[in-house]
Amino acid sequence: MKHNKMALKIFLSLVILILVILGYQFFTVDKGMEKYTQDVINTALKNNDNNKLLKISSNKRVFKALKSQKHVIIKFRTDNQGSENVAYFPSKIGSKSKTYGIELKVKSFIFHQYTLKQVVDLSTLPN
Repeated sequence: MKHNKMALKIFLSLVILILVILGYQFFTVDKGMEKYTQDVINTALKNNDNNKLLKISSNKRVFKALKSQKHVIIKFRTDNQGSENVAYFPSKIGSKSKTYGIELKVKSFIFHQYTLKQVVDLSTLPN
């Protein structure tokens, strides 16, 4: 009987631990995507990787806006506006008042695995 109680306590402890980890991952996924996006753009800027910046920029204006900065700070203005395996965030990049759309492809929300697909200047889109 003692072994059953001990096994039950261990099992319940593991379930609680897993739930806490999953809850943490769920509530930090947007911040993780924000940091990931910032790191990708800053790495491309630091390495002068124009091909990467061109690949993620929706057009030459976005490319030039990103390229003109030495280091970017990204602030998502809302929570994820995408669905399924696409995440989308209206965002501020740097100190400019312009709003950009950040699109990411999500491989795993739980393990914070995603790929930056595109940065769009939302002021150029029709209303």
